[in-house]
Amino acid sequence: MKLLDKTFALAYFNALPRPTWEFVPEGETLERWTRLFRVIDYVEAKTPLDLARISQALQASYTQNAGQILKAQTITNAAGYAFNFVVAAFDHPAQKQFEIHFVKIFLAGAGGVAQIYTVRVSDFLDYLTKAKQFLEHESGAIGHALGESQWPTPDQLPREVPR
Repeated sequence: MKLLDKTFALAYFNALPRPTWEFVPEGETLERWTRLFRVIDYVEAKTPLDLARISQALQASYTQNAGQILKAQTITNAAGYAFNFVVAAFDHPAQKQFEIHFVKIFLAGAGGVAQIYTVRVSDFLDYLTKAKQFLEHESGAIGHALGESQWPTPDQLPREVPR
């Protein structure tokens, strides 16, 4: 699957407690990645109010785990389809790294879906400046790509990691 000029391959799937898929760019692994694309299936979500609850729960989880919410809003894409969008960042000073999560929450297929595109920004000299520059220069393209992406719905995703 392709997103932002990168081809992603399934690296992880878990059906319980809620179906979750994790994809990494070709050449990367779950142990060592710079980009990670996660899809979470919320089959119980049926309405925009359900999506708002999922968005609030994800934001609460992020802040409870030392994340900073940089953006949280409802967006309507070019096709007129509304979704919730969240950007959260985690500072990992020991690793001189910021982890930035771009989250799209929407209705698709039989329920709700969260697509989470995560980027690790590292620099042993000045990772804070590099993370700020990344956000300034790349976050718009990432948000646009997520907003307009036509990834398969969870019922179309593989349920087995290729060997």
